[in-house]
Amino acid sequence: MSLDVDLVNPVEVMMPRRVPVRANGRVVYVPLSEWRKKHPFKGGPLYEQTRIVWTGNITHGLDRVAKACNLYRPIWTPGEEGIIVARDICSALATGLLVLETRTEMFRQHEPTNNWGRVEDLISFVSEYLAACNAWPDAVIEVWP
Repeated sequence: MSLDVDLVNPVEVMMPRRVPVRANGRVVYVPLSEWRKKHPFKGGPLYEQTRIVWTGNITHGLDRVAKACNLYRPIWTPGEEGIIVARDICSALATGLLVLETRTEMFRQHEPTNNWGRVEDLISFVSEYLAACNAWPDAVIEVWP
């Protein structure tokens, strides 16, 4: 089980097409141009017109880690926190990321015992999410549990 997050821009933009690939307990989106290096002649056009400017995925197994560093509610239930657009979540993501990066070992006790996610996976997800939010501050946040 995983949480999917989309940033949806108010207007369509031209974006590189991406291919979902499973890695380390989450789905990462690889640019089609990179994916084609291993799978030539597959995948269609390299760019597409879309409103979805970023998509992220994180295992629910890291919810205890997220709760421990005060990132659970902003990431898993942003609407309940009054978080509607990307700029609304930047502060919470930046603070949580700083705590995770400076106190990584402290959060290991909250990692899932079934090995479905590590603190480093949450750090990577939050870092990518924050960069996307800074790049697309007016994008609406959509969460799919």
